[in-house]
Amino acid sequence: MDSSAHQNEPVMVPEIAEHTLVTKLLEMSESLLAVLDHERRVIAFNQQLLAKFKIKDPERQLSLRMGEIFQCRYLDPEKGCGNGPYCETCGAAIAIGLAAQSEEPVERICALSVENRESGEEKDFSLRVRCVMFQDEDRHYFLVFLQDITRQELWFTFERFFFHDFTNLCTGLISTGELLSFRYPQDPWVQRLNNLLNHLMSELQMQRRFVQDGSGNFTPSFAPVDVKKLIGTIKKLYGPRCRQEKKTLTCRILSEVDSFVSDETILLRILTNLLTNALEASRSGEEIRLEVEKQNDKLVFSVRNQAEIPEPVKRRIFQRHFSTKPGEGRGLGLFSSKVFAREFLQATLSYHSTPAEGTRFSLSVPLGLKPSG
Repeated sequence: MDSSAHQNEPVMVPEIAEHTLVTKLLEMSESLLAVLDHERRVIAFNQQLLAKFKIKDPERQLSLRMGEIFQCRYLDPEKGCGNGPYCETCGAAIAIGLAAQSEEPVERICALSVENRESGEEKDFSLRVRCVMFQDEDRHYFLVFLQDITRQELWFTFERFFFHDFTNLCTGLISTGELLSFRYPQDPWVQRLNNLLNHLMSELQMQRRFVQDGSGNFTPSFAPVDVKKLIGTIKKLYGPRCRQEKKTLTCRILSEVDSFVSDETILLRILTNLLTNALEASRSGEEIRLEVEKQNDKLVFSVRNQAEIPEPVKRRIFQRHFSTKPGEGRGLGLFSSKVFAREFLQATLSYHSTPAEGTRFSLSVPLGLKPSG
């Protein structure tokens, strides 16, 4: 047997070795996997589980329960794993207990605190435990799959802290900006500051909705969008920058459409991304145009600038991670805009670029959608 095969060889009692399918599953599974007998004692585990919990002398660990093998901090030394006061709320114990009463797999989250008795080191894990019972003649066993989600749970916690603290910070900044507006009502920089702060809060709230959804089934919030107000917001956001860079922003509403239904925050995110790209591609003295026009059952937002996109770049314009700008974390702007348009607004994003006409990105948003709820 070669060394790689030996490294994947599970540790098990002889009765499990007779089950070819279970043995192969133990060898091939990338998950942390254990097999328990009817008394919830571990009679087999794979190498991935041994490595994760740094289990020494694995053969001597067979016939112990999971909490005893993992050196659970809350293990009752007299009653054993599964019978102590903390075990009533143990996700693994609950999953195994419910699986014994069901033919279906049972999944629970287990908060495991491990205490190494030799080194005194303590470590906390968050494990997704999935358990299913199977029978062989008059005996039954449990297959227990473990997934370490400690880092994900920690990341989710940090995200919640971030959104909570950053929202409070933005609220304080917006309140300060409003006080400045009372004192300096005509100051253009105070007005720009307030516009940017309100836009920042909208972006933050949208990101929070994405994160809190977590299931991949994010639902946009459709509501009436006032076309003139939307264009006015964009002018306030980009007017000062255009003047500073000596570029011209021209906004035109070419069709009589007062309002339409969409998710305004996502729509504004896409348009600001397109306008930012157009500004960065334009030289001093050039014009950027934003036009809104009804075309059949669509409302088309067109962002134009005078520069042509180079031919090699055109072929990869919407490709994820592709960017002409240096540095890491690039190449998500146009990619995310196209995905957001398609997945959340039921819209399409396309472009046309020639030396004579420059570059035009067109966002076609459907008319006739109904508000959410």
